[in-house]
Amino acid sequence: MIPRRAQEYYVLGIDGGGTKTLSLLADNTGKVIGRGVGGPSNLHQVNAAELRAALRDSLRSALSTGACFPGRLAAVHAGLAGTEAAGGEKRRQVQEIIQETLTAILEPAGSSKSAIPVVLTSDIVIALVAGSHARYGLVVISGTGAVVYGEGRAGQQAQVSGWGRFIDSDGSGYGIGKAALRAAFRSYDGRGPHTLLEELIVEEWRLNSLRELLQHVLQKEPAVEEIASLAKVVGRAAEAGDQTSVDILTTTSKQLLEGVLTVARKLNLREQQFPVVLSGGILSKVDLVATQLIRGVREQLPLANPLRLQAEPATGAVTLALEMARNGICFENTPLGGM
Repeated sequence: MIPRRAQEYYVLGIDGGGTKTLSLLADNTGKVIGRGVGGPSNLHQVNAAELRAALRDSLRSALSTGACFPGRLAAVHAGLAGTEAAGGEKRRQVQEIIQETLTAILEPAGSSKSAIPVVLTSDIVIALVAGSHARYGLVVISGTGAVVYGEGRAGQQAQVSGWGRFIDSDGSGYGIGKAALRAAFRSYDGRGPHTLLEELIVEEWRLNSLRELLQHVLQKEPAVEEIASLAKVVGRAAEAGDQTSVDILTTTSKQLLEGVLTVARKLNLREQQFPVVLSGGILSKVDLVATQLIRGVREQLPLANPLRLQAEPATGAVTLALEMARNGICFENTPLGGM
């Protein structure tokens, strides 16, 4: 057990999603001194064995590159995709897997066998903290999927979207990709205006025609990520002046703005100053969506401060782990996870 007044300790922040698991090891000043990457750890997509493997690879690399002194790891905060929908028993199992994985890595090095406190939240929460440096404000995440989440000063929470592609793909890369395919085929058969998307989608998927694309889709349904990847094609077409693509991206920004306004209303933030953190591949790489969303937020929520996330979301997990340590959570005999 680390003494309460210990001056030197380390914390781990973990960001787990559908493509990778990133672990950051930081010292007690917040300086990142180790990092490691493992496979996906979205709780909707992986089983227990796959989760263990992803965490093992990520944590082992972070701890080895950071040369963490045995017995000095004070706290761990993990933000894993899918946590928000997990029940209490599932969350406890995941926390146990993280602790067991850490024990297996650290004990051979002679570390203490005391349980290291682990707090589990979602990747949404750590993205908010990475941008706002506190659990306050809103975060808009638009990547393959999309979600808007917020927390008030008193800890109240609200979320819209993020219910999965079968229910709601508004504001997401997947939604943009589906709209692009519809527009391309409407252009092809004459029901809609001509769009550059006809040619650009065929080129992106290395096919010869939309007819061939249709056969390709009928033979094997494209993966969600493959459809979402068409968002960058829509972005290029919009930059080239394609009105159909501009309209698709404008609709996307309006859908995200609707989510922001709804969460702000639910949390009674409309008359307060608060950050709106923009995160995810669409908002970082498709400039038209981010620009229009920022403009809409400023027009309708003049006290809000929209900002693009510059740091890695995993830094939000580091911030929360440091908060655990500084508040003494990690130096007490707290229940597993602390929350």
